[in-house]
Amino acid sequence: MVYLIQKPPYPIMVKDVHDVKRKVVAYAPNVVCAFGIRSSEAALVEMLFIQHPKAFRYLTANIALLRGSGRKHLRALAAHADALQCNESEARTLLELSGGRTLTAHDAQTIAATYKVERVVITCGPQGSVAYWDEELFTVPAYPIPQPEAIDATGAGDVFAAGVIDSYFVRDLDPRTALGIASYCGAMNCKA
Repeated sequence: MVYLIQKPPYPIMVKDVHDVKRKVVAYAPNVVCAFGIRSSEAALVEMLFIQHPKAFRYLTANIALLRGSGRKHLRALAAHADALQCNESEARTLLELSGGRTLTAHDAQTIAATYKVERVVITCGPQGSVAYWDEELFTVPAYPIPQPEAIDATGAGDVFAAGVIDSYFVRDLDPRTALGIASYCGAMNCKA
């Protein structure tokens, strides 16, 4: 799914090339956010990223982009993105790590260098998140959820991304604060 956002937030959702032709012709977004892109959608997202170089371009990785030919699509998309978000499992695939060591902000920096993207966030569930953002390394603790309330983490990464975009871009907060708010947003998604 791709969202184009103007400031103040006026989002439109783009589903396919036909939507781009209908909706995006006269639309100058400030943010282009791509969530859960499949390999078959990579060309569309790359076109949007190229068409809107002044927009803040946020890409969330997914496991489909890390398999087979998907990795070349991810590399192409990341080259045009301003920020890349991945979860711990996706980060381990990108880093070609098989061990169980804890990921650090240096791992985010390695992904940034490898995929030529300025900002990388790795979400690590209850361990929080780590980031390389504007040449700074961050470790952000997870927002605590009392155990009986933690139900389902489905969608937490997308909500985390929305928290980053809203806090950092729309509200102009500093990266550390934006990541903290995103952590809260992702945690609240996991409650019943």
